[in-house]
Amino acid sequence: MAVAGRWCGPLVTGTPRWHSVATRIVRTLMRSVGHWMQKASLLLLPLAVILQLASMISQGQMLVAMVFFACLFWIGRIVEGYAT
Repeated sequence: MAVAGRWCGPLVTGTPRWHSVATRIVRTLMRSVGHWMQKASLLLLPLAVILQLASMISQGQMLVAMVFFACLFWIGRIVEGYAT
């Protein structure tokens, strides 16, 4: 414990004010990025199915896209959950 000098006030310990503001900004940004990753995967997954039904991509390419978008959704959920 620090002792204050004769002419100065008590020493303030703890985290600075900017730290809490920066933490809130980073968490809000992470939550938004995770949420948008989930939205992107949910919007692009049916696009892969439609492209395969229209014979524009092969079945193997559609399966790769489905695994990629499922992983994107999962990672987005982890990022969003980590921010809260």
